[in-house]
Amino acid sequence: MKTYTLFITIFAICAIQAIIGEQVMKCHSSCFEGCSFGVCKKTTSCIGCSRKYNEDKQSAKDKINLMKKKDKEKIEDLKDTLKEEMEELKEKHKTEMSELKDAQDEAYKSLVSSLDVELKTLIASQKVKLLAMKEKHDEEMNEMKQRHESEIEAMKESHKEKVTKTEIILKATTKKKEDALKTICSGSHCPCCSSTGFDINCNTEC
Repeated sequence: MKTYTLFITIFAICAIQAIIGEQVMKCHSSCFEGCSFGVCKKTTSCIGCSRKYNEDKQSAKDKINLMKKKDKEKIEDLKDTLKEEMEELKEKHKTEMSELKDAQDEAYKSLVSSLDVELKTLIASQKVKLLAMKEKHDEEMNEMKQRHESEIEAMKESHKEKVTKTEIILKATTKKKEDALKTICSGSHCPCCSSTGFDINCNTEC
């Protein structure tokens, strides 16, 4: 545990020394004020500084600034390029949508025209079938009407014959009864009454 604590303490001391050394060795612009070569200020804070270091540092800064400017220009160029590509893509999509709409409209018109022709043909065909069906139905109705009229006439004749026959039968029966009334026994006027009674009709065979 003590060894571990000692190791951490040594590492911390080294880190602090490195930070202090870096701050000490850092060159400031004030170290080069008022001179044209070498180290102008012989101070502790300017130890290790040289004109060449400052120039290199400034050159590096200038290069970085130039790189930033160029990067910014590249970004702007890239934005413009992307914007142009986006506009081109939008225009392409607009053209494709317009072409698709035109194609769909043409297909729709073609289909409507085709369906219109088919519908007219179908209507004409159905009209012919309807007329043929109507004629057939009219013929069937006329045939049925004639058959009904024929059946009615036949029934009338049959009824007429039945009435005539019935009238003849009834007339004959009535005539027979009328004739029987004329010969019914009426006492001593009938030769059969003395032997058979009054319920027997008189006739020659008695």
